[in-house]
Amino acid sequence: MFLDPSKNCSFEEADAVIHQIPYEYSSSYLKGSYRGPSEIIKSSHYVELFDDELKRETITHTKIHTCPPLDINGKFNQEAIESIQDYVKEKNSKKGVFHIYLGGEHSVSYPIIKHYALNNKDFGILQIDAHADLRESYQGNEYSHASVMARISELNLPITQVGIRALSEEEHFKISKTKNILSFFDSETQYNLDTWQKIGHSLPKNIYITLDTDGLDPSVFPAVGTPEPGGLKWNEILSLLRFLFKEKNVLAMDVVECCPHENDIRTQYNLAKLIYRVIGYKFGA
Repeated sequence: MFLDPSKNCSFEEADAVIHQIPYEYSSSYLKGSYRGPSEIIKSSHYVELFDDELKRETITHTKIHTCPPLDINGKFNQEAIESIQDYVKEKNSKKGVFHIYLGGEHSVSYPIIKHYALNNKDFGILQIDAHADLRESYQGNEYSHASVMARISELNLPITQVGIRALSEEEHFKISKTKNILSFFDSETQYNLDTWQKIGHSLPKNIYITLDTDGLDPSVFPAVGTPEPGGLKWNEILSLLRFLFKEKNVLAMDVVECCPHENDIRTQYNLAKLIYRVIGYKFGA
């Protein structure tokens, strides 16, 4: 129960802070990602606190605070973006804290990353995702989940994409013509140390990781809005994250697009386990 708000340390003394941003507006296929954050929190109550890889109880060495869900108050698109960015600014007053943002749809990543881009130098983005999310707009909405990386690319940050296996012709053209975007397509990528080193070399010292759940193997993480065959398997995503937390300064990350299925807790439970492992990586196990 490492994410149990009732067992929190205080926000002021936390080493790691978990945020819930249950915003969903533009989901284009299966809906329900707004339930993802709360279901991940609920599933965390059943994750073993002794980490089998790190051989310790991370929670006894790291103080974790879970914030209540952000209330978007019926705001959408630009208003929602501004509300999220204000929230992130308010919650980032203390240096050295590792923040993990549990989002609804992927569009929540834009205002979060914008905050970190404004406050950090030598900064870039790792996107783990099945979809490129680089459409200029989708269904008439420039703030769609399918356009989130297009908005982030306008911040002129280096972006490295991993696991991409679904994109439009427009997005393929943008990747091929934009020097700041490097894509490791699922069909062309061997997920091993050599690839992790190439990914690390493509990124600056300070990075933010945005993890769209559909970037992962849908046999282990099936509850997403648009499942695509392929993706990173459990040991592959752990291997990549382990490498990056060792080689880079990971300032923060988000986990988005978990769309819980009725009577199937695999996705939210496995994400809770993954988040616990990530906290262990961050704090020097």
